[in-house]
Amino acid sequence: MSNLNNIVTYFPNFLKEKDMIFYAIILLTLLLTVSFGTSKLAISYQEAQETELQIATMQNFLNEWTEKTKIVNQATYRPVKAIQIDDVQTSILLALQANQLDVISFKAVTSSKKEENSHMFEIEFAGSFESTIHLLNNFHAKDALLSIHNLKMEPNKGKIKTTMQYKIYAK
Repeated sequence: MSNLNNIVTYFPNFLKEKDMIFYAIILLTLLLTVSFGTSKLAISYQEAQETELQIATMQNFLNEWTEKTKIVNQATYRPVKAIQIDDVQTSILLALQANQLDVISFKAVTSSKKEENSHMFEIEFAGSFESTIHLLNNFHAKDALLSIHNLKMEPNKGKIKTTMQYKIYAK
């Protein structure tokens, strides 16, 4: 009990001393510093979580894009680069020659719609019906994406004269 009496008698004296104010200021400063540091840490952690989410989203987008690109590049027919259009035209002309068809005319057609990713052409040729049908059934050039937009066939001096408009799609 004497220890308790000593503490009780000492405690009021302890509060009166100037050291207690100094200790209280140091304690409050430490508490404020710790709470400020903790809040900064929490904010940094939240920003790191948001950044990780953004990175994951970007990675998913890149993975999906890579897969789609692989599918397009592996497709049998796809848009070609603009510099490859002449190669595609050469393939078409060689196919005409291989099917023993005579080229009458060949020209680029300007369309009323401004389509930057395609080029329209018109070709006139003549030959046997069988050769013409064979060409049309196998109308392709390498792996280029082509579409026939207009086709007109008429007899002319024992041959079939064909006028065809087709589009080559470019990247």
